[in-house]
Amino acid sequence: MDDLILRKSWFRRSLIWLVPLFFLVTFVIVSGIRSSEFSDAAMAYTENDLYENALQKANANPDVLQKTGKLNPLDKMAIFEGNTKYSAHKDSVAVTVRVAGEKRKAKMDVNAHKVNGKWHYDLVQIRIKEPAETIVAIK
Repeated sequence: MDDLILRKSWFRRSLIWLVPLFFLVTFVIVSGIRSSEFSDAAMAYTENDLYENALQKANANPDVLQKTGKLNPLDKMAIFEGNTKYSAHKDSVAVTVRVAGEKRKAKMDVNAHKVNGKWHYDLVQIRIKEPAETIVAIK
């Protein structure tokens, strides 16, 4: 009568370790992708002159002053909240950070390359959300 023993399938027996393994593998893959983004942001965090010079150039534009007011210096969290992408040789960068002026908030896009330890700007632009407008300070 008790000769027939029913066994659970391999999948049912292994489910207790398959689910955590799935989440662990997913976490490792996602953190590997994010680590390169984090290292770019950390590197940009140390590049004070990159942002200060870009803000000076944007503040020198009369359209920027008219629409946003004088742009305030960046706080360090703005750099981590923004998007930063360095080239493979770390000699050029594309950055988007939030900026705040006396009149309104906006986003600043900066494309620059480094020559002999000094940043040269290819693009500095301010994007205003409402009304949607882009002011090019340097192109």
